[in-house]
Amino acid sequence: MQYFVTIYINPMAFNTTDIMVVPHAFLGLTHTHPDELDSQGNIEIEKYSNPRYDSFMGCYFNTIKKDKGKWYERVYPSILSDEFEGEGFFGFGPVTHDTNHWGKVYENNQYAPESNNVVNEYVEPYYYKTRSLSTFSQQNRCVFEASKEQYEAVLQSIKKEIS
Repeated sequence: MQYFVTIYINPMAFNTTDIMVVPHAFLGLTHTHPDELDSQGNIEIEKYSNPRYDSFMGCYFNTIKKDKGKWYERVYPSILSDEFEGEGFFGFGPVTHDTNHWGKVYENNQYAPESNNVVNEYVEPYYYKTRSLSTFSQQNRCVFEASKEQYEAVLQSIKKEIS
């Protein structure tokens, strides 16, 4: 079995809703090289639905649905779950961080949390939005092939921070 540790960079961008999107880096851990995964096209996965507005709650939310999508849109089981198979995307907050971050390490970071609050704090309820597709392109990622021991050491470090 092969082990790949990939650093993804969501590049700085400008859009109409924000003045500037700050760059964000996160890790992807896979047993298949991302280039090979890219060649699969749309596959059957579980992913977040498009955000829907709940008028009773007064906010947007997602559900997880089975659908066709790119490999990186898959919602991976938690690293603490029995269904975890050693793959996923992990983001890292600063060691000391504001209360609007929910942890030093967080899972399924190929999705970006979007605020439902006027004050723009990422506290529940929030919903998830797919990061820019350019984040997953070859020029915005750096792939390292790791030994089984190195890969498992990274997983254990992440698991320790999440639990």
